[in-house]
Amino acid sequence: MKGKKIFFYTNMSKLSRTELHCKLTRLGFSNIDPTQCYTSAEVTAQYLLSIVEDKKKVYVVGDEKLKLIVQEKGFEVVNLNEVEDRE
Repeated sequence: MKGKKIFFYTNMSKLSRTELHCKLTRLGFSNIDPTQCYTSAEVTAQYLLSIVEDKKKVYVVGDEKLKLIVQEKGFEVVNLNEVEDRE
């Protein structure tokens, strides 16, 4: 598709952007950049950045990859015990 930029989205939070890019490349999608790839974990982390003014502690309900990506965006992921202690 000449002149068109395509973006790839998946709801698989177990993949990082780089892993999704590699998978798409293996499937035959050529000439794509990792910045064209989005996972549900990446979109969730981006959303948190848009609604939380200062990077704070967050409790993540999800797999380890989601937690890792949220941490990479600068958030501190807390466990359930830490959340319950604040009540």
